[in-house]
Amino acid sequence: MKELHCGLIGFPLVHSKSPEIHKALFSLSGRRYRYDMLEISPDKLESHVPDLEELDGFNITIPHKQSIIPYLSELDVSAGRYQAVNTVKVHRGRMVGYNTDVNGFLGALALAGIPLKGRVLICGAGGAASMAATEAVRQGCRLVVTARESSAAKGGALARRLGGDFVRDPREAGKFDLLINATPAGMFPNHMEQLPAPREVIRRCCAVFDMVYNPGKTLLIQLAEKKKLPCAKGMAMLVLQAAAAHEIWYGAQFEKKELLNVICRMEASMEGGEGI
Repeated sequence: MKELHCGLIGFPLVHSKSPEIHKALFSLSGRRYRYDMLEISPDKLESHVPDLEELDGFNITIPHKQSIIPYLSELDVSAGRYQAVNTVKVHRGRMVGYNTDVNGFLGALALAGIPLKGRVLICGAGGAASMAATEAVRQGCRLVVTARESSAAKGGALARRLGGDFVRDPREAGKFDLLINATPAGMFPNHMEQLPAPREVIRRCCAVFDMVYNPGKTLLIQLAEKKKLPCAKGMAMLVLQAAAAHEIWYGAQFEKKELLNVICRMEASMEGGEGI
């Protein structure tokens, strides 16, 4: 069986768990593989496109989820819908972009027993925020977007595009059924003391979803658990979106219990710090 040559592009990548997750998934499927970490700065992306065309597939993380789009041959309906790509399949030099973040997003919510309904606050304005906001509106939610000052223009554009509201201060926006953090707030190592929204806003939410996976329990998750709010965590999303990428690359199929085991192992590896 042919060895699959895959990888991850992003910048920076030093604390990524992707190699460990994909190692576990390739092991479950019995495929021979090579998975490279390709740290590419934003100004060097175009020059690396010929190298990417030689792979069988690759994953994409910050800051390339949207900037990769002009270099792709085709967008799957998922990537076109969310205007963000996190998985690419390469076949005979043609690069097709997909969005499996939505698989991880919806799967993690389902595992936590959190419905995507009602009034939803999206914290952030990047590719992951766009995906979550778009899916929330698709499922009939009332959308509110907030973002830090440097991303306010993008946040406002995202809210307008989807018929939602943009607020600079969510404290003035009432209660929310679900708060979704799609920002680096809480992330190891430089943002661990940050929250994506003021504490009083979090306390008024019925549930939270933190896309940050490192550390395993961010400040947001700790605060939500203290208030006994249902929580969905970033590691579940990360593992489930990776599993969906394997399905795209070579048709892999995983049992739910297998994926739960991988999630548990990865979460345990994060305890006490960066988990590397």
